[in-house]
Amino acid sequence: MFVALGVGWFRAKAAPAAMVGTLGLALFLYAVGVQYGKQFFLGLTSAAGRRANLVALAGVLVAGVVSLVIAKQWT
Repeated sequence: MFVALGVGWFRAKAAPAAMVGTLGLALFLYAVGVQYGKQFFLGLTSAAGRRANLVALAGVLVAGVVSLVIAKQWT
């Protein structure tokens, strides 16, 4: 990270290959998945996790209905 900051400071127009960004993103997602994957799936299957998912789904559906109602009012 410090090397990238240094290169950006001294060579502002330098751009890494697109694959470098993709590789960095893939490594980040892999590391997060390894660290929190088990907790994530346990949270989905627990009673509190199911309740939280239902509340989130209800929120998305209500927001969608409100958006459609407002869109119909404006047209």
